[in-house]
Amino acid sequence: MVELEAWYDVEADDPAILTTAAEVDALLDRMVSDSLAFDVPPLVELSFADVVAYVGVDAKRQRGFITYNDTISATDDPDSTPVEYDYMGNVREIPAYAEIPLSDVRTATLDLLTGRPSEAITWRTV
Repeated sequence: MVELEAWYDVEADDPAILTTAAEVDALLDRMVSDSLAFDVPPLVELSFADVVAYVGVDAKRQRGFITYNDTISATDDPDSTPVEYDYMGNVREIPAYAEIPLSDVRTATLDLLTGRPSEAITWRTV
């Protein structure tokens, strides 16, 4: 298991440290709640060692995405139209083909605790 540094709170001086599935689930649950309250769904930066992952959650549409270094979640849909997510008050665009079901986002995010990219989803190099 790895220790994930989570950058989510805009006012935090230091990242939250996540070491258990329960802690990752709690963060994702908070993001689900936040996404219902905001116009632009939130994303979080999760990092460990030399890995940086971004996770976006859009509970209104039951979709989201995850990156793992230079790869991003992907579907067979070729749509590259930008979809907006909010990272600490800054809008980030990701291609629509990267959005996957929210349940898959949760699984892939929990798999980050293993220190490897999830085998439960399809990845595309960006």
